[in-house]
Amino acid sequence: DLKSSRVKMQYPEGFVFASATPAPSLGTDTWDLGSLAKGAEGNIQVQGTFSANNPGESKTALASFLILGNDGQFFIQNTSSFITAIASLPLLVSQELDSDNPSGIINPGDELTFRVRYQNNAGVVANGVNISVSLDSKIVDLSSIRAEAGQINNNSVTWNAATVPQLERLAPNDAGQLSFSLKINNPATKDSSKNLSLVSSVKIKSDEYDSYFPGNQLTFKVASPSSIGKTLSFVSGQFPPQVGRSTTYKVRLSLNNSSNDFSNGLLTAFIPLPPNSFSNSSVSALEKANTQFDSATGKLSWNVGNLPANTGRFGPARVLEFQLTLNPSAAQANQAPVLVKNIGFTARDIFTLQDVSLNTPDINTNNAAGESGFGNGTVQP
Repeated sequence: DLKSSRVKMQYPEGFVFASATPAPSLGTDTWDLGSLAKGAEGNIQVQGTFSANNPGESKTALASFLILGNDGQFFIQNTSSFITAIASLPLLVSQELDSDNPSGIINPGDELTFRVRYQNNAGVVANGVNISVSLDSKIVDLSSIRAEAGQINNNSVTWNAATVPQLERLAPNDAGQLSFSLKINNPATKDSSKNLSLVSSVKIKSDEYDSYFPGNQLTFKVASPSSIGKTLSFVSGQFPPQVGRSTTYKVRLSLNNSSNDFSNGLLTAFIPLPPNSFSNSSVSALEKANTQFDSATGKLSWNVGNLPANTGRFGPARVLEFQLTLNPSAAQANQAPVLVKNIGFTARDIFTLQDVSLNTPDINTNNAAGESGFGNGTVQP
């Protein structure tokens, strides 16, 4: 006789535990059998499903029989394994993007074309085949969905024998291909949603089967378009600028973002003016601690850090302001001197894990508006 014994189950990868008879008493994978008389027998039945596994895969379950040792610890007395194979589906369907997209990232305004492949994998004819694609996303322009011989209903596309004669009677090993296309909204959404995705699911059935057989599911993450805004305004001094006379301008740089959070944001620029042209005291109070100016190189660094989704869209833009003073030389007469150049922003998209890199044209004196509008930046002799 055994004073105390247990059975422990090790489930194969992808197995989702549903129920067991008898129910386990020590968690979901261990049964405390207590004392067992010599020659005693019993059965344990475990039910569950396999998820995210491919037809033809083999899976192994392992059962261990443990008994209580003299030291008070349970040890394995015996083990038994069970190998099961995932059966091939009688009807197969799959989808793929027509163009190569290993990153799985799409952009607002993208036009996407999908290929749908189907096959009768059984040894009997499949009658009345139906294939359906469901698009789970608010970012799809529903009016843009086009399907070759398909029936479109809001966010779903269906093919059957009414439009594809081959689907009326699909002989064993017969196969075919369909296609559909769509456009992503631009902007992707009109509300403040973040971390947007497009999920496309496909399934297939025929009259011989009670329910649909699933195909593969495609998921695409939407990138977050962002931009650098810039304005230049006259503050004081000579306007338009003139040789030998000082003009003070205010530079305003702003960052706008769409649907994803950014991290490690950094904006850099160069100021091709004498070191004393940059006014440290004029830097925006909220960003002063995040801004450094190297007078030796003329490099301006703005450590933005985190840039939340929808910055500048459903909330205020992230803004840096500072003042510059220009005292044009005779060599700059009849020109529009550059005040800020090589303006660039880098960050990391937390949702798509993409590196973000933005640039914007240089700022020169012609970017400042005066009484006559733009074009008052030419240095007067």
